[in-house]
Amino acid sequence: MLQVSCWDGLGHQARQLICRFAEAARRILVIRTLAISFNAEFSQRGLHTCGTVALMHLGHSIGYWNDRGLPDEEEWHATMQIHNAGSLYGLGCHQGEEALVLELHDLLH
Repeated sequence: MLQVSCWDGLGHQARQLICRFAEAARRILVIRTLAISFNAEFSQRGLHTCGTVALMHLGHSIGYWNDRGLPDEEEWHATMQIHNAGSLYGLGCHQGEEALVLELHDLLH
């Protein structure tokens, strides 16, 4: 079974696209069963904090916040930016997908 969990802090209406992507992955991997869940534990408040909220969701899904206090979104975002001149800014819909993919490629290689 392929299990896909989507954590979205903005409540986007991308469910159909996510379902099509998951179905394509299921076919490529030759898996018979697909289960998709949509979750939102945190809502994104800042225009530029999508990565921070994604990390908050990741921490929630692995139980990281069970033993720690959940940080404030803006404070944690600012803390992660300190002395991080090479940080990645996706800029949401203001940056073309191709530019973001190239930036991610450079970051990961």
